[in-house]
This record gives sequence, structure tokens and C-alpha cells, in this order.
Amino acid sequence: MASKTKQKVPFDVSSFINTGLLVCLLICATIVTLVLLRTFFATYKPGCKVVETSTERTEFSSLPYIPHHLDDFLSVLTPLHGASCQHLVNVTPRILEHRPFKIGMEAPTLCMDTMPHNMSPNNCKIYSIDPHNENIFFELKMGHLGCRVHVITKSTSLNYGVISNNSYLYPLHISADPGNSHYSLDSYINLMSHEMKDIHVVKTGVNGSEWRFLNTLYTSRTEAWKFIKQLRMVIHVPALTSTTREEFSFKYLLLKGLRSLQFHLVYSKPLVVDNEKMYAEIIDRDPDALPSATSFKIRPMHFETVWLKE
Repeated sequence: MASKTKQKVPFDVSSFINTGLLVCLLICATIVTLVLLRTFFATYKPGCKVVETSTERTEFSSLPYIPHHLDDFLSVLTPLHGASCQHLVNVTPRILEHRPFKIGMEAPTLCMDTMPHNMSPNNCKIYSIDPHNENIFFELKMGHLGCRVHVITKSTSLNYGVISNNSYLYPLHISADPGNSHYSLDSYINLMSHEMKDIHVVKTGVNGSEWRFLNTLYTSRTEAWKFIKQLRMVIHVPALTSTTREEFSFKYLLLKGLRSLQFHLVYSKPLVVDNEKMYAEIIDRDPDALPSATSFKIRPMHFETVWLKE
């Protein structure tokens, strides 16, 4: 009977080396992964990954859902930390410098960060809703600089026409409510064939124009807020009484909601006029103090604001 012989298997050097290299690579990869995980968990802090976003979210959440006091309303008119404009300009009309100040006669503030460098009617559009009838210097100035300016006024006694270079008057009433010559923001954009086109500035003027605009902005089916680069609004703070509390809260929510549409307040300035002294609050009530030493705190009820799209 033939004896069984063991066959010698040749030693494959190259296979051994490749296997060893593979094992070494796996060990190195495991070590690197463990080091990265250790570093991540040692330095990770929830909510601090993006400092600016975290700060904004904290400040936004700190706003009350329903305002109970005037200070709650004024808190929404305070710019968020980190939101800013690099190039704020004040369009100052010289002819108005020495006139008595009143709301509507102020020189509007504009952020140039979102404006085209070479402004023309094709690449720059401005909607001015109900400007003061004695002050359209801003509209004329921006038209001369090249922007196509739409002056939209609810005064239907006026006729459509060209005011000056690139500035046009439209006697239409921007409102979410139905009515004669009433146009929602969507219907006006459709009328101008501005669908899916950038609107660089929407400016509001007289009392009530800001609230009518915001109402029709939120009801926009075309999501017009996505194409508006900048809002320049004069906010007329409503009075808070037992009969106006519902209106007061509703207007507060309109402003607060702008942040959910990715608009950030970058500029806010109180506009104080003489008749606002009725809102003065005595902050020194020391009965022994001299009458001349009694100080007052003025609570402004009008604010010029600039909001930028994120």
C-alpha cells in the first residue's frame, strides 16, 4: 500500500506582505477614527456650532408670542446681534433740511449691500407704497440713479404717468382686501410682469401702508418675499388700550413673522416729533426733587427700519 505523502505548499511572500499591509491599514484607520471621535466629543458643545445662527435663534425665541406691554412691541424693532449692513446711506434732500420735522419728511435710509453696482431699469426695481405726498425725493433720486421706481399710491384721483426719469406713478391701492382699484402684491407683480424677478427695495410711507403691505406679503401665493431684497418701512407703533389690544397684537405678529421669512432687521431708528411728548414717562418721581430736576423718558411711536433678506 503506497504511503501518503504530504504535499508542501509553497510560501507566498507577496500574499503575506499584502495581508500584513491590509491589517496595518485597518489598525491605523481604527486608531485615527477613535482619535477623531475623542476630539469631537471633547470639543462639541450643543448650539454653539454656528455662533451667529445660535445667537439669532436665542433672541428670536426670547420674544413673547403675544405682547403684553409696549416694551414687548418695541423689542421686535431691535436689530438682532450679527445682522448688519456694511453700507448704509441716507438719501438726504437739501430742500427739506430746514423744514419742521414731521413723519414722512425724513430722509430715507437705504442699505447699498443688496443694490446692483450699475443700476438700470433692467436690473433694479423699487416699489414705493404710499410715500408722503410732499416728499418723493427718494423716488426721484433713485430714478435718476437708474432704478425703475414704481410709486404706488392709494390716491385714485391721480392719473398714471411718468414723474421723472425712470419714476412712474401708479394710482392703485395695495391691499389684501377686495375693493375698487385694490391690488394684492401678487396681482400688481403680475400686472408689471415681474414674476420671478428681483425687487430690490420695497418702501412704505404714510401710516397704515406698512401694515397693508405686510398683510398682502403674507398672503402671496407666489411667495413674493423670496424675491424682495430689502424692506425700508416706517413703523407706526399702534397705541395699546383695552379696545386696541387685538390690533396691537396682530401688528406685532406681522413684524415678528418677518424673521420667519428670513428678513433680518439691520437698522432701526426712532423718529421723535413734538407731538410725541404725550407719550413721555416721568422716570424721576422723587417728591423732594426740584421741579427742574424731574426728567422724562420719551417713548417714540415711529421707527424707520431697514430689513434685509438673508
